[in-house]
Amino acid sequence: MYRIQNKLEIATAGATERTFGLLKGIEECIDEELEGLSLISNKKVSALRAILEEIDSDPVRLKDFKGYYDIRYAIEAQGITRYESIQIIKYFKINHQFLDVIRKMDSNDSPIECRTFERHFDEE
Repeated sequence: MYRIQNKLEIATAGATERTFGLLKGIEECIDEELEGLSLISNKKVSALRAILEEIDSDPVRLKDFKGYYDIRYAIEAQGITRYESIQIIKYFKINHQFLDVIRKMDSNDSPIECRTFERHFDEE
């Protein structure tokens, strides 16, 4: 993406120091870029993965699973916000992980924002 941006900048008015710095691995530029992102830690991803894996790997638990509200407290106990859980579950869905569990969340036992987990890349 940065290479495309760099080409566009060069074609119009020249590369910005930010794009140049990112492409050349200037740590200061990279740090500034990362500060603007909402990062979700590996620890949180792993914790939510474990929660969903418990359900997905047990046919009885999967059958009894009704929706997001069934796992809400387990998720919160791991320090994962609802916003973060939505992003992580979207990530799992895109990677074709836990699809049976995710499909079951499309129910009245889930808040509206935790039902389909459609990906939207323009979200902030």
